[in-house]
Amino acid sequence: MGAAANLAGIATEHHLFNISALKSEKMESLGVLAGGLAHDFNNLLKAIVGNLSLAQLDTEVGSPQDRALRSAQQASDRAREVAGRLLTFSRGGAPVTHAEAVVDLLRETASFILHGSKAVFRLNAQPDLPLARIDRGQFNQALENIVLNAAQAMPDGGTIDIDVATVHYDGVGILPIAVGDYLRIDIRDTGIGIAPQHLHRIFDPYFSTKEQGRGLGLATSYSILKRHAGHLEVASTPGEGTRMTLHVPAAGQTDAATTPSQATTAQELRPLHLHVLVMDDEPDVLDVAANLLERMDCTCEAVADGPGAVAAFERGKQSGRPFDAVILDLTIPGGAGGDIVV
Repeated sequence: MGAAANLAGIATEHHLFNISALKSEKMESLGVLAGGLAHDFNNLLKAIVGNLSLAQLDTEVGSPQDRALRSAQQASDRAREVAGRLLTFSRGGAPVTHAEAVVDLLRETASFILHGSKAVFRLNAQPDLPLARIDRGQFNQALENIVLNAAQAMPDGGTIDIDVATVHYDGVGILPIAVGDYLRIDIRDTGIGIAPQHLHRIFDPYFSTKEQGRGLGLATSYSILKRHAGHLEVASTPGEGTRMTLHVPAAGQTDAATTPSQATTAQELRPLHLHVLVMDDEPDVLDVAANLLERMDCTCEAVADGPGAVAAFERGKQSGRPFDAVILDLTIPGGAGGDIVV
């Protein structure tokens, strides 16, 4: 019996190992697919965003056309963040962080999520806020989930208050974060609240108090904040509302959205008078780049691949008119991108 049991155990372990390996292969294949889709999608967006920028140069600031173009550009930025999520998935979920402004991101996210709903929001930001060290696409996803959850807690409408301030955590307390400076973001609703018996499970995957809920939104937000070396916590009173508090590492520089500045009254590009080489495998992207550079009184030579870029660069040197700047697409599927050319 003992030998038979051991054999059965070994067979079970082998079966589980095969299942795990198969899942891993599937995830790897999905990651490759997601990365390819994100690359193609980003190339399309480059042309769209570039042409929107060109169109804005010929419109008066504040005009209906300008507002429409800015709205389209914001939508394109959100589409770019979706592509970023695909890239994040292809890398296994690890955030790629940069110093980013969060106030405008909070405003855009809340406006987008609450559009057409009965809920409204108020945003109050401390002056001279530092930038946050975030992966913009991932952090935007975390915010969307939290704001959407707040709106759903107020089916008859209400106000979501968003407060942003700088705090220093000295290690005294129970927050699972390192000592340092953080942006603290409080998102408060006046909704139905969360029952005490559910509060400790609110960030568990697949736990939801909604009939149609999947229970992934807040779990995803919690995971994203944790991967950012930050933290997400909740406080709630049934019948009064819920507060979600995010701690995000500060990056040091100042958020321009919270710093008083002079308003821009004209849209123009400063003349640069440069000789520029541009390499990209997408003709639409090359056209946009060439048009923008020409608007800045630059001469531009556009090439589609690495060998063409090297040849053009050498021609420029030999002719006595070398390039002042080179713009390269770093990744060209099946060819030599900028990372290889350099």
